[in-house]
Amino acid sequence: MHSDKVKLLRDSYPFIADDLAIDCGDGWFDILKALCDNLMKIRQPVRSYIKLSLIKQKQGILCIYYSTKEYLVDEIADFINGAINITVEASKTVCEKCGQRGELKKV
Repeated sequence: MHSDKVKLLRDSYPFIADDLAIDCGDGWFDILKALCDNLMKIRQPVRSYIKLSLIKQKQGILCIYYSTKEYLVDEIADFINGAINITVEASKTVCEKCGQRGELKKV
């Protein structure tokens, strides 16, 4: 992802780790931003426990890893995992390069 877009995510969302590696195309910026907007719904101080630690493309699908400083109650962990799963599923129908509608093809 282009460094300007990575900087925008880092500047806008406190749970983006400073050393976060985002290894995917610009086309997925909007779905990543939507994920971050959903994670902002988690109230403080719990939101400060969460750090997105790695975002990458693997076999044409977005992979998102996160860590927490504290134990999260099941409902919050379920919310985070659900938001990430929705984003991963969306990556299957959005072109990683241009952001237009696409489909995952097996080669």
